[in-house]
Amino acid sequence: MSEVVTVADRVVAILTQRLGISPNVVTPTAELAEDLAVDSVDAVEFTLALEREFNVALPDEVITDVRTVQDVVDLVCQRTSLSEAARG
Repeated sequence: MSEVVTVADRVVAILTQRLGISPNVVTPTAELAEDLAVDSVDAVEFTLALEREFNVALPDEVITDVRTVQDVVDLVCQRTSLSEAARG
């Protein structure tokens, strides 16, 4: 009985577990800085956690355009070439 865990689920898990953000406020349209209060230190930790979780490099010039949770999911999918079905 293996449950498929989507990229979105994994991104939300990183936000909630590593940064202590409540899962109730993590929506695809939630803005990282404004809605989730992710500061510059949190952003670095979040980026490093994403790189470890998905085994992908996320350079600063790419991550600076990320504003929402959905942006993160899209970026990870793009960088890892995951299919639409895995996005969630």
